[in-house]
Amino acid sequence: MTNRLGIVSLALALLAPAWASAQQPAPQPAPAPVAQQGTTVQQGTQPAGAQTPQVQSGTVQQGDPAAVPWSGTEATPPLPSFLDTTDDRIEDDRQPPSAEQVTALREMEAEVGRFSTIGGSYRDTVLSIVRREYLRQRRARDQNYARQIREEERLQNEARDRAIRLFERFVRRYPDDPTYTSDAMFRLGELYFERSAIQFQSAYEDAQAARDRGETPAEVGDTPDFTATIDLYQRLVTHFPDYRRVDGVYYLIGYCLNEMGRMDEARMAWLNLVCANHFRYDPAVYAEEQLALADQEAAEDAAADGEEDSPVLTLEDEDEIELTPPTG
Repeated sequence: MTNRLGIVSLALALLAPAWASAQQPAPQPAPAPVAQQGTTVQQGTQPAGAQTPQVQSGTVQQGDPAAVPWSGTEATPPLPSFLDTTDDRIEDDRQPPSAEQVTALREMEAEVGRFSTIGGSYRDTVLSIVRREYLRQRRARDQNYARQIREEERLQNEARDRAIRLFERFVRRYPDDPTYTSDAMFRLGELYFERSAIQFQSAYEDAQAARDRGETPAEVGDTPDFTATIDLYQRLVTHFPDYRRVDGVYYLIGYCLNEMGRMDEARMAWLNLVCANHFRYDPAVYAEEQLALADQEAAEDAAADGEEDSPVLTLEDEDEIELTPPTG
């Protein structure tokens, strides 16, 4: 037991110095000397005894003379394209064209110009031929259709005139039949309206054609003459006031009167259509009122003319005036 304790004591005595040296801190490097006035410190040199820090994995270690402070930073990013001023243009090292090549180029350009001129002339010729043929065919078709239209219009006018004669004959033979005469008069008035409108249009076209030829055109009214339609429909509303289409009759009376410029009478016919309990359109009474109104206006005009002549003595008044000779 005593021998074992002696051995342990001897071992601890031998290991004590090594343990003490391991517990002491590592010595710090000496600071760099401060440059004195008049001395120059060159870049890349270091004082004697100084150690260069060593960089490993971003950590500066002591004792590595090749380590630099910025060696642990990232690489510099590339410059953007608009700041890259490197001249990377391709240099043209070809030889200038020879005289033969220049001559051949001029000849080729001349040939291309002649081809363009010939091609343009050909295109214009083709377009002219196509357009002329198109106009010829259109003119022929217009003439053909115009001839057919004139023939159809002529047949339609003949059929209208024939229907007018038949309806007029029926109305003269049966003037008071409440079942069929009213319908015949209504249809006859429509035929009168169509005939008047077509006659006015034909007269206007003839007058325009005469002006184009330099001739004096015939007198054409400003509006169509719908007198035949108005007179017939006025007879219809007078003799058949309970006709089932009397509203259409009043409307057409007002329309024809308005087209002819008789707007007051047209207004009365339309008021009779929408307000029959307040307004009554009687053609005979309205005609008498208009005649009386015209006579009154004529009398007022005559009276106004007489008042204008009143300051002046007329020849009839001179006989009643006693003339006295002047006294001297």
